[in-house]
Amino acid sequence: MQSGSLGVAMLAVFCLAGCEDEYSLAPTPCDDYCLATQRAGCPDDWPDDCVRNCEFTVSPTSYPDCADEFASLLGCYQALSDREFTCEFDESTPLPGRCESEEETLNFCTNPVLHRCNELCGRWNDRCENFDPNICFQSCSSSGDECVNERVRWLDCELAHMTACETSLPCEALSFELSICLYS
Repeated sequence: MQSGSLGVAMLAVFCLAGCEDEYSLAPTPCDDYCLATQRAGCPDDWPDDCVRNCEFTVSPTSYPDCADEFASLLGCYQALSDREFTCEFDESTPLPGRCESEEETLNFCTNPVLHRCNELCGRWNDRCENFDPNICFQSCSSSGDECVNERVRWLDCELAHMTACETSLPCEALSFELSICLYS
């Protein structure tokens, strides 16, 4: 009986010692991001899920080279009013036209190949007859981590010089360089 009372007393001491009025850790950039974005009161606005997703997809902790882009997007979100957010698929999201350029800039930074590739597929889909965007978008998603710099250079060239539905003449050398990298 005495050991049971001692256990309860020890538990009470640990609980009281560990309880504080304030959260002891400083907010992370993703805490700030989620506080800025989850403002529509949607059913699936779960801060822990938001922070976890942020840490893996856009966080300056995971993508230190993109810290400025992250800060720009966060600042844009923080400047919006609560009325500029809505529920989409039960999660808060900014209304169309809000912070889109900042979000695109951050996405291009955190995943340069995927976002450039998707942009190029979208342009080809808009301009080219008999084009299958599903195959194009699927190839963007399945591209590996090899030859990232070569892929980015080729995609940037294509995006800048796209005039037809095939590799642009100014980009042929980069296309060749990318092929050598991928197949060597």
